[in-house]
Amino acid sequence: MNLSIAWVPPVPAPTCGYKALYRAKGQTTYTEISASGTTATVVLSAPACYEGLVKSDYCSGNTASGMPFGVNAYGEFSVAVVLNDSGEAEVTISSTYASPYDLMVTGTFDGTANLMTTTYPFSDITLSAGETSYTEIVTAPLPGSPIISNIVVTSFSSVFNEGGGLQQLDPVSTPEYFQFYWDQDGEPAFDGAPISLPSFTLDSFTITEQDISGNPTAGTLNFSYIVPDTYVPPFNLVELIAIDDTGTVGTTIVSIEGKGVTYASMDLVITGSLLDNRQMQAYWPDTTLITQKEFHLPTV
Repeated sequence: MNLSIAWVPPVPAPTCGYKALYRAKGQTTYTEISASGTTATVVLSAPACYEGLVKSDYCSGNTASGMPFGVNAYGEFSVAVVLNDSGEAEVTISSTYASPYDLMVTGTFDGTANLMTTTYPFSDITLSAGETSYTEIVTAPLPGSPIISNIVVTSFSSVFNEGGGLQQLDPVSTPEYFQFYWDQDGEPAFDGAPISLPSFTLDSFTITEQDISGNPTAGTLNFSYIVPDTYVPPFNLVELIAIDDTGTVGTTIVSIEGKGVTYASMDLVITGSLLDNRQMQAYWPDTTLITQKEFHLPTV
């Protein structure tokens, strides 16, 4: 797996070439490499979201401030269904690379025997964190030794620490994270919502008020993400709204225009019980809902 960085050379060209600084999102220090041309390639052990800077080197320790870059990482998984020697259907979930989070997959497949086709479901087959393959028996012996076809994945999701659909910054797991997609769908296009990106993390929650029992009643939720370099915007801003059972508890407007990593925050006023049934919603400026995801507050 390679991290490939390319840039447009300035005029005049720097005397001593370029320095590229990169790090997996969530890490605190950059790795620096030197380059004489306008590209640099780093060999990686697995896909991950990366951000960094490319700087012109004018020798004697003098470098430009740098141009930021960022990349979101994706990896495919596949689903196979076969009949074992007992006539039971076995579902196998496979991927080239292991994720630090469990992957849960739900879907269906068809079995055809004696000119009749039956659709069979499978639910929450879990490819465990750190593994690249898992097989589970999902039916009793099927009559007629049917021919298996039309395998369909109806839903899948990564099981993040603390639950929810948004990952929390973890110095161990987060830098290695990439977003899975089913190999029959292809890599997903960015829908414009930062919360849809594999690089989006809830980084911290700073309590600003609490009740007599010590429960937070207000605070600041800090988060970050990397906008894809290929994004062509109908809009450059997105409104993020946090809701729970009581209604809206926080809102902020964020940019999806900049390169590299973006850091942002949202002030929350918690009137319910620690944000019960909490959702993060993303809206375009014309009030169109892009997507929404369940989330949990980072550990405080």
